Amino acid sequence: MRVTDEHGYETVADNLGTPHAFSLGLIPGLYWKESFEGSTAGWTLGGRVAGRNTAGEGRLGRRGPDPARAYNNGKVLGHDLTGLGVSAGDYEPGRTEKARSPAQNATAWHNTKLLLYRQLNTGNGDEASLWLFAGPGLPLYRSTGAVLESDWSLVTFDVASQVDGKTGVALEFSQKSDASGQYSGWNVDEIVFKDGSRPDYGPCGGCAGPPPSAGSSRRWTTTPAAPAG
Repeated sequence: MRVTDEHGYETVADNLGTPHAFSLGLIPGLYWKESFEGSTAGWTLGGRVAGRNTAGEGRLGRRGPDPARAYNNGKVLGHDLTGLGVSAGDYEPGRTEKARSPAQNATAWHNTKLLLYRQLNTGNGDEASLWLFAGPGLPLYRSTGAVLESDWSLVTFDVASQVDGKTGVALEFSQKSDASGQYSGWNVDEIVFKDGSRPDYGPCGGCAGPPPSAGSSRRWTTTPAAPAG
C-alpha cells in the first residue's frame, strides 16, 4: 500500500506481499447472532406475532411509537409493525403474545453473555418480559408499571450460570396485556450470545450510527420500523 502526502513524500506499507485486511464491527467470542435481516425460520411467532415488513409500514398512531428505523441495517422484530388486528400497530388487549427464538446448542459455550437492543413501550397493568430457556424458563426481565422508550438501548445479561454447557438454549419475548391501554410493545434488534470474558465489540463495533431503515406481518413482525403518524 502506497500513500503520498501533499509534499510528495511517499510511505509504503507491505504486508509481506499479501493483501491488507480490515475487520469492522466484529464481535469477539461470538456464539450466535440474530439481526432479522434474513429468514425468521426457526422463530416461533405466536399470537399473531409475525415475520417481515417493508419500509414505510407501521405508521399507525399508537402510544409509545415504534422505532423510526432499525438499530442496525433494515429490519427488527416487533409487535404488529404492518398494522393488523383490532389494535392496529400495537399488541392486542386481553392476550399474551410471544416470540421465541430457535434453540441453540451451548455445550461449547463458556462465560456466556447476552446482548440485545430494544425499544419497548408497555402500559400499566400490562407486562413485558424476557425469558431464557435452558431447561425450565428463567425470567431475565419483567416490566413493572409503564415503560416508555423513545429510542434504542442496549441491555445485557450475564447468563453463564444458566447457559454454559447446555443444549436447547432459547429466548422468549412475551407481552401480556389487560383489556385497555395497548402500546407498541417489544421491538428488538441485534441479539447476541457471546463469550463475556472478551470485549463486547471489536474495532468499529459501534462507530457508525444505524443506517436509515425500512422492517413482519401478523402480530409480531420483523421489519424496518417507520415513524408513527
